[in-house]
Amino acid sequence: MLCLGWMMLRAFFHFEPEDDINDLRVLYSVARRGRYQIGETYEMGAFVDHLHNDDPQLLREEILESVRAEEFPERPSRLDAFFAWKKLAAADQWLSEYEDPTTHCIYVIRPVPESILFEGDFGWLALSAASLEEWEDRSFRYWSGESRFAEAKWEVVVGGPIAVVAEVPQAAGR
Repeated sequence: MLCLGWMMLRAFFHFEPEDDINDLRVLYSVARRGRYQIGETYEMGAFVDHLHNDDPQLLREEILESVRAEEFPERPSRLDAFFAWKKLAAADQWLSEYEDPTTHCIYVIRPVPESILFEGDFGWLALSAASLEEWEDRSFRYWSGESRFAEAKWEVVVGGPIAVVAEVPQAAGR
């Protein structure tokens, strides 16, 4: 029945590039092309699965997870979360700055009602931190929900299942 419901939603979902979704029930997510199938539900993300032991991002994520578990246990873990944005322009900016648009695309996703959502400013997570103490401080500020700059790079961390509603057409928002 749930699958039929999502198929019905898919049939009635009309994506317009100028849409800005101001509702956390529907978000934009960047992922490798073919990673998701439209209409399917996925239980957990796999962000850290592609990181190698010598990748500086892995250390960042381990520190973030340590601070989250100790100070903000109610927040979703980034280790198995999905990452998304509330606005197409923000997802498109992420795609152009951090991923290859020929291998990645933007999906419209819907967190299930029991998913836990958190908005954090990715500006705190730049890989330029000089020391462990600075990383811990940045991690605390990230999980506190503070913005680092006037133009924050808010990302939505989705802890829990998502349903994939649509793939954003490549020309949209670009």
